[in-house]
Amino acid sequence: MKNIFTIAKNDRYNPSLALLRTLLAMYVVLFHLIPRYAFYGHDVQVPLMLEFGLLRLLQSSAETNPAVLAFITLSGYCIHRNGLRHSDYNVRAFVLRRAFRIMPLLVIGTLLGWLVFAALNDDLRIIAITNTANISLSAAIYKLSGLFAFIPYQFEQLLHQANSPLITCIVELWLYAFYILAMPLMQRMGQKLFMVLLLAITVLGAIAYNLWPAITSWWHNGSFFGFVLYWWLGALAVDPGNKLFKPLIAYLLAFIALTVVLTMWPNILLLVEIRKILLALLVAILLRKTETLNLRGVNYSMFNASFSLYALHMPLICLALYFGLNLYVALLLIMLVAYISYVCIERPLINWGQDRTTANYINVVY
Repeated sequence: MKNIFTIAKNDRYNPSLALLRTLLAMYVVLFHLIPRYAFYGHDVQVPLMLEFGLLRLLQSSAETNPAVLAFITLSGYCIHRNGLRHSDYNVRAFVLRRAFRIMPLLVIGTLLGWLVFAALNDDLRIIAITNTANISLSAAIYKLSGLFAFIPYQFEQLLHQANSPLITCIVELWLYAFYILAMPLMQRMGQKLFMVLLLAITVLGAIAYNLWPAITSWWHNGSFFGFVLYWWLGALAVDPGNKLFKPLIAYLLAFIALTVVLTMWPNILLLVEIRKILLALLVAILLRKTETLNLRGVNYSMFNASFSLYALHMPLICLALYFGLNLYVALLLIMLVAYISYVCIERPLINWGQDRTTANYINVVY
């Protein structure tokens, strides 16, 4: 049966994907950095007004940060463009590569968050900006296990643990696990029915968080069920023959129209998820278009540090604020530490994982 697991792999390194990941990571960093500097009394009025404007436009219903949603879609695209196929179903290689790519930074990011919080929590503002009252080993284990991705048990109370952005990365590990299981599932039920099932999960989730608003934050920020459709839209975009990703103008106009409506009436049932679907489709179309860009003459190695940038920025923001660093100095510090982390930790571990698996994977796709 023909589906996305039967199409050819694309093992060509695409530097524009690394650039796009870095731009998305920088959006998230600034999204967290600016209001916290304002909370500490720094003069960031202009960027703060711009951020509030973007919140009003793109997150009027307190939904997923658009950069995070784009990250999820990008993840599905990058994983599948050179991922598993019927003709090359090497689960061991896939698991090892994902583990060495993600797990070390999750552990380091968690430990760094703990250490910074323990050292600085004499300043009550640190407690406020991390949404963390105290560090708990049981809460950290619960967070790292990823069980919260399926059960919203005390999501807001337990999951921040001084470095809340890691929540997204942990959910992503479960998306990888589902990816392994999806090929036999899709083979049995067909690709269209598979995607309809994911759409049905999204619709049911939208109904659920409208009936029980207490789970809204979990659905948009830490739910496997809330992310799975958007990840698979990215994976689906790898197929160059898929007509779902053709009508760019129609999707863009619909997205703009829904943004206007949701700005005025932010809680209309299902429209929030429809706008998220449209954004994921637009991101997927952009990803497909990057494949035709000729950027091989440009050195994009500095943009490979986007994961470290995302995983480590929150504790570094706390350090910068505690020691009174200028916002722009803080931003440079975060970028520098992220690059050092990539060169000294990420890249060697990625290479180590590659050396222990089959050789037919691209150097760094994601």
